[in-house]
Amino acid sequence: GSDKEIALFLHKSLAGRMEAFYGRQVPFAQYVTQVQRYAGESSPDTAAASALVYDRRTRALAGLCLISMWQGLPFVDVLTVHPGYTRRGLATAMLKRALTLLNQRGYPLLRLRVTEGNPAESVFRRLGFMAGPPEVSRMFLGGPSPFPLTNALPLL
Repeated sequence: GSDKEIALFLHKSLAGRMEAFYGRQVPFAQYVTQVQRYAGESSPDTAAASALVYDRRTRALAGLCLISMWQGLPFVDVLTVHPGYTRRGLATAMLKRALTLLNQRGYPLLRLRVTEGNPAESVFRRLGFMAGPPEVSRMFLGGPSPFPLTNALPLL
């Protein structure tokens, strides 16, 4: 998929959550910037572990998992499923695929962050992720990241 296609998917999939968090909509341009940053920082290993899931019938993008490197370990940068495709196991399948590929490439750990209380926590725990110490992200005057991690619970 192209950067703009992925950014549009994120914009559509995350708009409600981001608006609830910020009290306003996150501009589409911020999603494009996030996707371009990811593309510029990805390695062959993280790119291979990342996934785009398309609906075979409609060819619409249904799910997205972007893996990057953070502090020397693979990190789930973005994991989201379009609301019309939830509860079908797409997120679980994308994570299992990432874990398998990364393990084959010599990375036995995969990190991710999730807001405490997020219903997805149970999925991550079933896959073997463990809670780390609570962390609060900092926000800067230049504007927050379009993908906030405030009150995040890092899972290893």
